[in-house]
Amino acid sequence: MRYLYDTWGDRSAEKFTDNLQASLQRLEEHPFIGKQDNFISSMRELVLSKRHSLFYTVFDDIVLIMNIVNTARQR
Repeated sequence: MRYLYDTWGDRSAEKFTDNLQASLQRLEEHPFIGKQDNFISSMRELVLSKRHSLFYTVFDDIVLIMNIVNTARQR
């Protein structure tokens, strides 16, 4: 998280980490809330913001986070 604070500044980094924490709590309660991937059926995507998505998979009662992607960079 140090990278976020150094690169984005305190206010933006705090907003992102608060949103991430809330999203992780939602995932803990509802692990299948994310959209299932079209190519890898075990992979799911949870949109964190208009520019960030979290990719994860669920094994039994474990949510395994695979990546957080800046979707603005894919264009």
